[in-house]
Amino acid sequence: MTTILFRYLLAELTRTWLVITGVFSVLTLGLGLSKYVARAAAGQIPVDTVFRLALDTLIKNLEIVLPVAIFLAILLVLGRLCRDNEMMALFACRSGIWRVYKPILAFAVAGAILAGGISNVAKPYAERSMHALEQQNVVSMIQSLSPGQFRSFRNGDMTFYGGRRTQSGGLAEIFIQLDQTPESNKSRPVVIHAKRATQRTNSETGRVVFVLHDGWRYEGVAGKADFRIVRFDEYGIQVKPGQASPSDSFNTKSTLYLMASNDPDAIADWQIRLSVPLSIIILALLALPIGQVPPRAGRYGRIVLGIVLCVFYVNGINLASTAIKSGAVSAWVGVWWVHLIVLGLACVLMARQQGWFYLSRHAR
Repeated sequence: MTTILFRYLLAELTRTWLVITGVFSVLTLGLGLSKYVARAAAGQIPVDTVFRLALDTLIKNLEIVLPVAIFLAILLVLGRLCRDNEMMALFACRSGIWRVYKPILAFAVAGAILAGGISNVAKPYAERSMHALEQQNVVSMIQSLSPGQFRSFRNGDMTFYGGRRTQSGGLAEIFIQLDQTPESNKSRPVVIHAKRATQRTNSETGRVVFVLHDGWRYEGVAGKADFRIVRFDEYGIQVKPGQASPSDSFNTKSTLYLMASNDPDAIADWQIRLSVPLSIIILALLALPIGQVPPRAGRYGRIVLGIVLCVFYVNGINLASTAIKSGAVSAWVGVWWVHLIVLGLACVLMARQQGWFYLSRHAR
């Protein structure tokens, strides 16, 4: 009886979890694809990197999807058991509450192990992969530009146009219009025409310069005395300024590296990573009393309450991590107080459901 019940509940939980996770994953992947397809259509990234970037985004979001999917799966399965009176039948057959809780907790532990691997291994790898693709896109920025289309840079202050692609991967028949603001704070339009353009990129800072070859530079307003025409053999225009490399971000580092650091951002990051599997266990304990509803209450009677508690739980963890980064909360307190509060709430609800408070009052 115990083995049959364990397999039955575990199968129900797994099927429900797979459906919920599949729906969330498809939605997340679809949003990622739409975002990166739009960027590719605008010429910001190469088309062949769209799916990989969307897949990396999905892997990053799985650390949020998995806890919510497991929590909802437990609520839905328990609600169905209560609605169909299967829970009452189990109790009538002298199956204790632990026989029901055992497969649910085993399912939660397996999900916590999977989520821990994603948050501590897969997500940093996805962050590094996305960073490598972004760096590759910066290095090949001029290759990603589509000939025959206008493209804006520098917050709209620069408009770039390339007529055709050269055999070396650059662009030919270049037209550039930009605004230059000298000390007089008066805008002086600049128009540049060049035969071809190449790119120079600083791999350390990410500074991108388009180098124009064999062209003319027209500055000022036509008809004014200060209008200037300059012919050049080579002329550089900065498209992307240099900045600190995002490869130093803690999101790309391993958990062991973060735990050895005293930086508040690193501390907050590794505590968030460990919170993912821990939150699954606590959410499973919270779902046990919430998911058991009266037979006539309906299958979805308490799902809204569970979702609200889950949202408060996740937001509480994020707020606690922000407090660590700002120095308002010490690393020892960290995000653990949020877990303790929710765990305490789960224990109180379970005790109330089992009638422990009622028995303690009558024992007096």
